[in-house]
Amino acid sequence: MPTRPIYVDEVQRNPSPSKGCRHRSAPSGTPAINSFAESVFGLFKNEAIAVGSPFRTGPPRILADVEAITTGYVDWYNNARLHSLLGNVTPEEFEHAYYTHETGSPTGAAANDKTA
Repeated sequence: MPTRPIYVDEVQRNPSPSKGCRHRSAPSGTPAINSFAESVFGLFKNEAIAVGSPFRTGPPRILADVEAITTGYVDWYNNARLHSLLGNVTPEEFEHAYYTHETGSPTGAAANDKTA
């Protein structure tokens, strides 16, 4: 359990019902509900925000600095990072292999079948 105060944005405290938003809190003692978000946020802090990160050119001083770090990190994460669930290849390589396999030339007997 956190020992320091948790600050919640005004938008999170009072979401607009007119836009279909509603506030939902996880029940106490159910950490699995937020585990995915916490995992992604932890990766972001360790890989993008930490001192020495290749996405930083210095300490972030203004919002534009944080936006640049975040944009660079998201691009790297989605296109160049090796993902263990994809067989330790990048998402780009995985997608290319998938579509090459799916739309490649037919082999074997299928290559000899004539279409009308």
